Amino acid sequence: MIKKLQYRFSRTKIDPGAIEDVYDGELYKKHFCPGGFLSNQHNISFLGNTDGVALIRSNGYGVWPVYLVVNEIPPSERCVYLFFIFVNPPKVFAIT
Repeated sequence: MIKKLQYRFSRTKIDPGAIEDVYDGELYKKHFCPGGFLSNQHNISFLGNTDGVALIRSNGYGVWPVYLVVNEIPPSERCVYLFFIFVNPPKVFAIT
């Protein structure tokens, strides 16, 4: 896994004018430049998505799935990690 996390330092960009991956975005470039948080090989970033839904309206139970993707590994090997966060009672359950 450590070797996979080095992908961002060795990838080959095909079209200099195109956004081919998250690395080509302005925000990623800002943090990847020398001295930036992501210029350190030990730091990583995530792409996250979430949405919530009420399971039963009368008792307030809900579920919030949270999806996380590690940006620094090769696109073909990026895994989605799914976490379910239950609200009321406040408990968190994780499934990876």
